[in-house]
Amino acid sequence: MLQYDLQVEKREKTTRHGLRILRNNANVPCVAYGLNETNRIFSISTVELTKMFHIVGREKALLNIALGDDKFTAIVKELKRSPRTNKIIHMDFQIIHMNEKLKVDVPVILKGSAKGVKEGGILEQILRNIEIKCLPAKIPSHIEIDVTEFMIGHSVHVKELKIEDAEILTQKDEVIVTILAPKAVVEVAPVAVEETSAEPEVITEKKPTEEEAAAEAAKGKDAGKGKEAGKGKDDKKDKKDKK
Repeated sequence: MLQYDLQVEKREKTTRHGLRILRNNANVPCVAYGLNETNRIFSISTVELTKMFHIVGREKALLNIALGDDKFTAIVKELKRSPRTNKIIHMDFQIIHMNEKLKVDVPVILKGSAKGVKEGGILEQILRNIEIKCLPAKIPSHIEIDVTEFMIGHSVHVKELKIEDAEILTQKDEVIVTILAPKAVVEVAPVAVEETSAEPEVITEKKPTEEEAAAEAAKGKDAGKGKEAGKGKDDKKDKKDKK
């Protein structure tokens, strides 16, 4: 397993304001703890951290930490980043003993270019870490999976892994990586829409001209006279009949 010597600086327990000053001076506050161990609080310069991650990268490493005369071995347990800048603002280390087994997450690294991807498939890595339990000296720096020969539909499950001298704690039936079939593109033919008028048709009655209105009035007047005349004749006839 990869090992790295890390030089750190002792610091005093402080307030949030003190931690802010520490970060502004290009240092990251840290704490180290472990079973039957006294907690250590210290800081690491951003320059030293950059150097460490450049060498270690994503791999799991044993860190030989020197805090003045106090020397101990640890692994990175957790790191916190600023949601605004993504810079590391705090780190937790787990102190370990070489004769005691521990649980640790080991990164999964894919190797090669899958044939299935060249044919249009989509490579999806579901698990990026595998949890195992073993002695510190047996912790692998990473778990490598060669995907070169993977075709569309190919998957690798946790149960297919073999890690020497380590117990795999991640669920055996979980998928680590798979090559998905490309999504089919369905073309929908445009539907012809009958053009309709935006507004309903309104039928209006034709307005008569002045001449037509006068003629209609005269016609009505003549009809009234004829009716009166007919009524007078009928009255005379009734009187004659009574005599």
